[in-house]
Amino acid sequence: MGPALPHEHLKWEIDEDYANQMYFDHNYNDKDIAKTYSAILPIIKALYNASCRTIVEASPPLGGQNLKLMRQLSVATGINIIPSTGASITKYAFRIFKTDFAEQMAERWIKDFKEGLDTIDNVVIRPGYIKLLMNRGPLADVDREFLIGAVKASQQTGLPIHCHVLEAERLHEVIAVLDSEKMDYSKFLWAHGDKEGNLKVIEEAFKKGM
Repeated sequence: MGPALPHEHLKWEIDEDYANQMYFDHNYNDKDIAKTYSAILPIIKALYNASCRTIVEASPPLGGQNLKLMRQLSVATGINIIPSTGASITKYAFRIFKTDFAEQMAERWIKDFKEGLDTIDNVVIRPGYIKLLMNRGPLADVDREFLIGAVKASQQTGLPIHCHVLEAERLHEVIAVLDSEKMDYSKFLWAHGDKEGNLKVIEEAFKKGM
């Protein structure tokens, strides 16, 4: 793995329809990829020359994770680029499909790991982790279900969880859910834990094993 950048977005895709096409249908815009590739390639090469060997691409599928672009950049530069599975649907879907929501999400993420997110150049590309984003404010039911689903998928695949928790005080609610599901905290990364600089809560997270 070597020296790594653990949380990068090569390109965040604001067009959710296109993002979903890439994830569900493996449908890519080659013209857009070529333009983006030309812009990013010099940066990735410079990173390689500075001894970087791995980039963890932190865009979830709904953020437009572009596996074809990532594959091209990795082959051209020799840098490992690690994709994710995770929040691949908009959260309001929970209000329609509440029954067994966590189990269904876990099933999808396990499928992504076992079968791969896509096959490009005859290479099966599997996710290296599960990416989640908690909303601000009290932990919503949908976020609780996403967490439970991610833990179930992690326990069956070994995939770690990379989770945005944007308010330090919200971490205690997240921990309560993780404890109830017997989460292995060495496989849980609290993204943006430095956001508020709450050293007390950061220390608590560290002692849990995050």
